[in-house]
Amino acid sequence: KKLNYTKALESALEMHLKKNADVTSLEDIRNKTKNTWFAYYKSDEHTPVYGHWEVKWSEATGLNWSSSEGCNKDNRLEITWSEVKGALSNNAKGKWEKYDDAVQPVGNCRWVINVDDEIETDTKDRIILDKYLPTYLIIAHNRNGQMKYYYAQDEDQNIEIWAYCNPDKGDYHLKSIFIRDYSTGRFPAGRNNDKAGDTLDHNVVDLNPISNNVDVVLVIDRSGSMSGEPISNARNSAKQFIELMEYGDKAGVVSFATDARYDYQLTTLTKEEKVKEDILKKIDSIYVSGTTAIGEGLEYALNDLLKSGDPNDNWAIVLLSDGCHNSGKHPDKVIPSIKDNNTPVYTIGLGSVDEALMKHISEQTGGEYYPTPTEKELHKIYDKIAAKVRGLGTAS
Repeated sequence: KKLNYTKALESALEMHLKKNADVTSLEDIRNKTKNTWFAYYKSDEHTPVYGHWEVKWSEATGLNWSSSEGCNKDNRLEITWSEVKGALSNNAKGKWEKYDDAVQPVGNCRWVINVDDEIETDTKDRIILDKYLPTYLIIAHNRNGQMKYYYAQDEDQNIEIWAYCNPDKGDYHLKSIFIRDYSTGRFPAGRNNDKAGDTLDHNVVDLNPISNNVDVVLVIDRSGSMSGEPISNARNSAKQFIELMEYGDKAGVVSFATDARYDYQLTTLTKEEKVKEDILKKIDSIYVSGTTAIGEGLEYALNDLLKSGDPNDNWAIVLLSDGCHNSGKHPDKVIPSIKDNNTPVYTIGLGSVDEALMKHISEQTGGEYYPTPTEKELHKIYDKIAAKVRGLGTAS
């Protein structure tokens, strides 16, 4: 938000509103806020020089600060609010990068802070990290000009990490870092982290991102026991998951009753939306009858991934069923092959569920089981699954 000038201005105005409800003059505003933000100091008030309040005031308003500082609520300045906004906007357009230029996603990169690094914050004795996180190249300005750094956020530890990008300074490039712990509150309330900066003896981030695309086959139980609300929920929730998938991902649909079949074989989703539309139509056409061959459904899904999946993508199978297996190959016959190909199976119980089997399938393959959700809860479940499949841990 701080790199989007509209959001930054809104935040500044909110801060003014909280701090300045009882002010009587412009000087009151400056005095109340200068202990928090260096920009509120005048040039001769601090050594080293922190701010240039009077210069910035003149640039924004066209008025000298000395002729304005005594103004109170009863004495109006010779400037309109629209002029102030215009000056701020022109300043921003001339000096701020466009947000998409300033915040550039680079993919899922590995961040490492090991046990010997002794990185501490005010509230955490030690930060240890080794995981893939969504990473961004940030281009910003400080008083000395442009600066660049890589940024990531680990929601599990409530930390944000900045690694400075200085390719011409080998000792600091990707090694000089700053960590902010926000478990005690968001900025600015949780900003005090005096111990959070350090220079490591290794690069904290590997800028060779892993693929963020996923290849997912949805396996839908269409046996007779799924009649009514269970099959309706299965269709609706499967469509929700397809809608969550992104361009470049691959999606497929398998359904099973006495036998399994490919309703839509694994295909890359494109910007034209036609593939998504075709998959959604296929899901809507699934009807119920017959017995329950869960093993065959899982085997069809794995074979589809082996034939058409991208080995650089993250693979997963999502099984929607009541788990009442009573036909064909038992899931235990298929699970070893699924495990060998590192493909988690996420199971969602619908209807009168055999929870023991559904839990067994997910636990054996590294997935998770979600018990009999309402249709309202399904979207949150799919959010979680989509994030986990991408390797993001929790959904942002």
